[in-house]
Amino acid sequence: GNPLGGDQRVPETILGDIRDISAGSRHTFRITEDGVVFAAGFVESEYRGHLGLGPVQDCTGDKGKLCEYENDPLPVTKVIDAKGKRVDAPPFKRVYAGVGVPADSGEMHSVLIGENGKVYITGNNNKGQLCLGDRGNQVDYFHEVPRISNAVAAAVGVEFTLILLENGDVYGCGTNEVGEIGQGQDTVFSPSPVKIDSLSDIDEISTGLSF
Repeated sequence: GNPLGGDQRVPETILGDIRDISAGSRHTFRITEDGVVFAAGFVESEYRGHLGLGPVQDCTGDKGKLCEYENDPLPVTKVIDAKGKRVDAPPFKRVYAGVGVPADSGEMHSVLIGENGKVYITGNNNKGQLCLGDRGNQVDYFHEVPRISNAVAAAVGVEFTLILLENGDVYGCGTNEVGEIGQGQDTVFSPSPVKIDSLSDIDEISTGLSF
């Protein structure tokens, strides 16, 4: 919420209880105690939808609108369910902000996990990293990932996503060019979640940019 380019030299208290927070390259997410997600940050010309707030509007710094350049926290009020319908956002418990290299920091994706264990994802999809069964089409609202439930954690790389289920299984989607989603040398990418057979009884997951 600071002016663009301004430093926050002293920690500032955010009022209210926070369930989860996550910071990306130029943006942040937080989940309030009642499961509402707020997104804030910088929107660049190559923005691909990683804030999940819908299309960028023709505005500059307007309160309550997603504008190019800087944005104060805005609530995620709508999502796309597995049937493709735009519905009210459910309460969420975990958030994972996308990251990107400085030259491409607009081309990211982000992940939410609902209280019911369903996974929602938004942003760039050039390698199928949104787990929605296709590739190449960016989305600017959080979309429910089909056939995934009981998720407890996720991890977000540049062009891939990992999802940890309650039973300890791990699924991945997106690029596998250097083995990011554990599918062997014959798989270049997967636009749908695929189980990583070599991983089981996993308690936590994490990724780097490209590994």
